[in-house]
Amino acid sequence: MLLAVVLIAAPGAMASANTDAAQAKKLIEDLSKQALSILKTEKGNLPQREARFRTILSEYFAMSSISRTVAGQHWQEMSPKQQTDFQKLFSEWVLKTYARRFGGYKGEDIAVGDTSAVGRDSVLVQTTVSGPERDNKVEWRVRNTGKESNKIVDVSVDGVSMLVTQRSEIASIVKNKGVDGMLDTLRAHVQKADASR
Repeated sequence: MLLAVVLIAAPGAMASANTDAAQAKKLIEDLSKQALSILKTEKGNLPQREARFRTILSEYFAMSSISRTVAGQHWQEMSPKQQTDFQKLFSEWVLKTYARRFGGYKGEDIAVGDTSAVGRDSVLVQTTVSGPERDNKVEWRVRNTGKESNKIVDVSVDGVSMLVTQRSEIASIVKNKGVDGMLDTLRAHVQKADASR
């Protein structure tokens, strides 16, 4: 559950020079405002709402960096074509999955809280996502990724990291099916998401 995929660190630590705490917080505030504006509008059907979320997620998340991290040690085992295919398929899978999930939400609210430094290059922004049926603590890890500037590189919902979970899932698939089998599995997930719309 990653509504927050729209909307650890030492307490009181100073933000790194690479990622400014105020900028990281503003990024999450802007994301939250856009997400809430879609969640609270009745305009458009579910596929249209999903498409708007997909655009937001693509803009705010460092999908290229995330996909390489998720691939882990297997990234070096991939051919250039496999790397390209993986980044495309993984990004599509994540964006479709969460856009679909967020597109159906209503009555949500996002409160942006404190920030703290994570290591030397990231800032953690704390938020609470609440609504009629949920109350989740969501932490956004923001990093200045160079080309992509300040972007979200991980989201933890109630202590569960998207990055850690997906990296474990990908590693398990590669172990059982190999790199090509993992790519086929991602391809099937993307096609299933398209078919279920």
